[in-house]
Amino acid sequence: MGTIMARQKKDGAKSFTAVIRKKKGGKIVLTLSDTFSSRQAAERWMKKTERDLKDKGALDRLCCTNRVMAEVPLSPDGLIPRLP
Repeated sequence: MGTIMARQKKDGAKSFTAVIRKKKGGKIVLTLSDTFSSRQAAERWMKKTERDLKDKGALDRLCCTNRVMAEVPLSPDGLIPRLP
């Protein structure tokens, strides 16, 4: 289960950051996060992303060594990076 953190911006508006962390062997191997203007949108993203991570091999595909996540192309829906 992920975590949603709320914060108030300088202009008074609230933003909600959803964070998902996965561990393997006691070490954090994956951290995904995104920020939304509503808690409902953050919860929706978190549930969908966690559901996608439950697919067989999804975590292993994302948890590669010596690769920076920014270099990994995103899937068509923009959520889960896919390896070439």
